[in-house]
Amino acid sequence: MASYQHILEIEDVNENKIYLYRAGKFLKAYNQSACLFHTYIQSFKLSCRIVQKINRRVVSLGFPEDALKKYTYNYLVEKVDEECLRVHLGKRVDETSFDQWMEMAFIEASVAPQYTPSTSMIEHQPVYKTAYDLLTQIYQSADGLSKNVRNPLGLRAKELSYEIAYGIRILYEVPDRSSHVEHLQNQCRELMFALQLMTDLKGGMSKNAFALSSERIVSVSSQLEGLRRKATADKGKRSTKLIQQPTASLWEQSVEDDLPED
Repeated sequence: MASYQHILEIEDVNENKIYLYRAGKFLKAYNQSACLFHTYIQSFKLSCRIVQKINRRVVSLGFPEDALKKYTYNYLVEKVDEECLRVHLGKRVDETSFDQWMEMAFIEASVAPQYTPSTSMIEHQPVYKTAYDLLTQIYQSADGLSKNVRNPLGLRAKELSYEIAYGIRILYEVPDRSSHVEHLQNQCRELMFALQLMTDLKGGMSKNAFALSSERIVSVSSQLEGLRRKATADKGKRSTKLIQQPTASLWEQSVEDDLPED
């Protein structure tokens, strides 16, 4: 892949094109290209870093290369070389707008949620391990699909499997765990339907691969149901506790209000 120095030399004078660089099976955009893509096409999660070797701030985003047509079907895409593609966007970003966008990206990155004990706890539970195995299996199986099955069915299956695994990973960090689990279960049902269709179509998923993936989906959904019931029961216990808690009399409240703070 091209060096940061080379990439930033192009981006520093770039105003209206998106340069996408190959990184394995992904495409990545940097600085002005990332700003244009994030602003006008798709607001993917941004990665912010300071490259010490050249003392420059770099913002980037990335996505699977096989999703390129999904996001750029309205634009002209041309091959620059083996490592780079150029998207003619027809929209511009001036220096002031870009500087403000980059500043905001770094501010948001500095306050983004970090790896928490809850994350560590869920990653050691069977439901997450099964979902992660399902994710890797779907990504590997999608590469062997015929073109008409791979896009859009294969792409949607990959998106769903990723969202399910990541949704489980942040399970203990969401405020309404019961609703979150219900949403993940709906995604499991959609993924099962997509895989069934991919298996029935010519050039689609093999029956053995479908059997393994469907077994994992059922396992994940079943374990999620157990977590949903537990979350609902815990919420009910908290509500009962609040109802049963004795209320202080008006005289007791007025006395407490008059007490000096420590």
